[in-house]
Amino acid sequence: MSQFKIISKAALAASFVFITSACASSDGETESPIPGQVALNTLWLSSQCNLLPAAVKALEPEQNLNAAAVERVIVVRDAAKWQLFWKSVHSSQFEAPPAPEVDFDKHSLIAVIAAPQSRSGGGIELAGNAARADDLLQVPVTIRDPAPGTMSAAVVTQPCVVVQTYPALEDDLKVTAGASSTN
Repeated sequence: MSQFKIISKAALAASFVFITSACASSDGETESPIPGQVALNTLWLSSQCNLLPAAVKALEPEQNLNAAAVERVIVVRDAAKWQLFWKSVHSSQFEAPPAPEVDFDKHSLIAVIAAPQSRSGGGIELAGNAARADDLLQVPVTIRDPAPGTMSAAVVTQPCVVVQTYPALEDDLKVTAGASSTN
């Protein structure tokens, strides 16, 4: 029995070292997967992403959408716009939580905001790496509709996902979102 405990402890320690080394990276950076792609990492998800009208105007959302399920795409390339976005989506809260820190010398942020949904239970998530062609970057997302036949609250939600890019995006690069839906 004691040999089993020793082996179990050794296996547990080895597993811990393996898992922590696999998860560790410098500044959470990922190398660009292959030429023509931009590595993406989900930074934040929300089921309620209602931006204040003044923030929408100031954040200059991209207009080249190719999915009816996506209402807007916002590219954030500096800390001031990130704070504006963060405060706007948390404007209904008494005190907004602190925004995740971002090194804008290395990363950009892309917020993909889904069209409003008429009941709870849906969401949006990143569906892979972005494909780049010339001056256009397409971010793949999956929009989850509430599962059919399930009970859900009759409330309007507007899911969004904020993804971090590596490397940072150039100023003239246009971004769009390609969406697929699932139940």
